[in-house]
Amino acid sequence: MPDHFKLDLTHRPRRLRRTASLRALTEETVLRPQDFIAPLFVIDGDGGAEPVPSMPGVCRLNLIDLVKECRALRKLGVPAVALFPSIDLRLKDPDGSVALREDALVLRAVRAVKKAVPELTVMTDIALDPYTTHGHDGVLTPDGSDVDNDRTVGILRQMAVLHARAGVDLVAPSDMMDGRIGAIRQALDDARLTSTAIMAYSAEVRLGLLRTVPRRRGQREGCGTHGLRQGDLSAQSANRREALIEIALDEQEGATSSW
Repeated sequence: MPDHFKLDLTHRPRRLRRTASLRALTEETVLRPQDFIAPLFVIDGDGGAEPVPSMPGVCRLNLIDLVKECRALRKLGVPAVALFPSIDLRLKDPDGSVALREDALVLRAVRAVKKAVPELTVMTDIALDPYTTHGHDGVLTPDGSDVDNDRTVGILRQMAVLHARAGVDLVAPSDMMDGRIGAIRQALDDARLTSTAIMAYSAEVRLGLLRTVPRRRGQREGCGTHGLRQGDLSAQSANRREALIEIALDEQEGATSSW
């Protein structure tokens, strides 16, 4: 056997792994504080923090404590927060009408955060489940057997404009209604809110990532909707092909990104 065997290779991937600095230059996936979005749940009143059982260390916060948390996160280098309201059950109705009130909790939260920490990127969920008595992401058909897609989209358009006017940087429709991205983009543009971005949840929902626990259960518990939803009206797809089609549709309709 020869003493000095040498392979005749055109590509030697180890070249870019030779030193720490080379590895850093070519590193693609890395988690840093500036890569995170902190999900924050807000409640009305001046009561203390309310723990979310399925997410240890996560609490529902009143507006004052919410602002304090946002300041702390910004100091740590976290650039963005996603705000989710948990409202009193007495304010909910089948149509989620409180979502369109100018004094809605989430809108007051957005204004407070942007005033206190203007450099923080704020995004909000555009869906009706925190506001409906049945816990679904939209209004139901008269017989209650399905979510009324087009009627729901009409409400979400109004909701997105209210959130943008309150100061959010990104609206994030998680309802998964057909055509919602294009309708929301048009509504924002018609209201001269062209700088407001849209982040679709299509990648997370359609690829089944929303099934993860405690991710989904935690979000629903944080918003106070866990246990309300009845019936099988799932937004999740059964296959990757369908998921990729819907992600592409959202991008064509004007989604800035897809979570």
